[in-house]
Amino acid sequence: MIISRSRNTVSAGSLAHDSKPSKRAITIGRKTARIKAGNLRLLQITLNATGKQLLKTKYSLPATLRVTQATNGGIAVLASQKVIFKEH
Repeated sequence: MIISRSRNTVSAGSLAHDSKPSKRAITIGRKTARIKAGNLRLLQITLNATGKQLLKTKYSLPATLRVTQATNGGIAVLASQKVIFKEH
């Protein structure tokens, strides 16, 4: 899901699960693209080393995909969607 805005940053984060429960958000993949208003673009996001390691140990990795836009006042979240990565 991509929303047509300029300077969109797409990142996915997941909750880390260790021996004791914690709710620390980590980044497991990131992609940056510039999209002109009114246009659509398909982006493929690959997992980083942390994401690949978690997927290898858990076999199923729930995450939240966030589409954000850099603005003058900071970063605005345009869309958010839950996704599940599965090992083949």
